[in-house]
Amino acid sequence: IEYAEVELADEEIADEEIKFNLTWDVISQALKVAKILELPTITFKSENKTLVLAVQSKKNTGSNTFNRVVADTERKIKVDLSVNNLNILDKDYTVTIAGEIVVFESTDNLVRYTVAGESI
Repeated sequence: IEYAEVELADEEIADEEIKFNLTWDVISQALKVAKILELPTITFKSENKTLVLAVQSKKNTGSNTFNRVVADTERKIKVDLSVNNLNILDKDYTVTIAGEIVVFESTDNLVRYTVAGESI
């Protein structure tokens, strides 16, 4: 299978907060949970010196959630992404978070997605 190269920006990410690897297994698990439980938000947030990927509903705090530690960090990070904005190819990614911008770059350097955080 050949994939088209998708790149939205060539410039380096300003004010990079954190960079980490995220496997397709974790991404696909999170997306499946979001679909099954009808959870609209994927959040990257720092908790106890770790970075957590959380699938949740921001409007219904009593709903089920899915949490997975994806990296270690000393920084305070919180960015919400709409699940609808994460239509990405099944690849492993290097993820860079800078402010409200999240960049997913495939580890084989064939695709790059830039997703803006949202006020959900």
